Amino acid sequence: MANVELPDEVVEFMQELAKEIKEQDNRATASPYYYVVRAQKEMIAPAGYGDGDYVYYNSQWGEAHSQEEWVEILKQHDEDAYYEEHHTDVDKFIRECDEFSLHHVDVDDNVFLTYKGYKEHMALNGHNYRHLEKPHSYLKYAGCNPEMENLHKAIMAFADVKVEA
Repeated sequence: MANVELPDEVVEFMQELAKEIKEQDNRATASPYYYVVRAQKEMIAPAGYGDGDYVYYNSQWGEAHSQEEWVEILKQHDEDAYYEEHHTDVDKFIRECDEFSLHHVDVDDNVFLTYKGYKEHMALNGHNYRHLEKPHSYLKYAGCNPEMENLHKAIMAFADVKVEA
């Protein structure tokens, strides 16, 4: 076996990473595993094929909103002569729109080897997930993935390495 010289900061980082992986809650998931940011993204589906909520797309405005949102939007345009002339009846306006269902889909973003890494990322970058609903950590098993299995073994090999002074 060949000896490899590594800078102390690399060895210390790998030792800390191995310690964190060893001590963290694996949520009853076998190794190798990794964390992701999981959230829900709102998608449009044909009417009746979503989760029950509906949106109404008005091609003239190029927008889709719930009925309640359209009522508020139309109220804001109350003084607009075009609105007064064409859209005084909200129900009629909604009937002229194309109806779609909302469907919520789980999406995964980014990858972390530790929950600590996930938390640090979210503290610094959580604002980047505002467009998604309910972002949270999710642990995934990387079974039958030799690359991840070998990476996990390599990281864990540092758990008991002693740094020579």
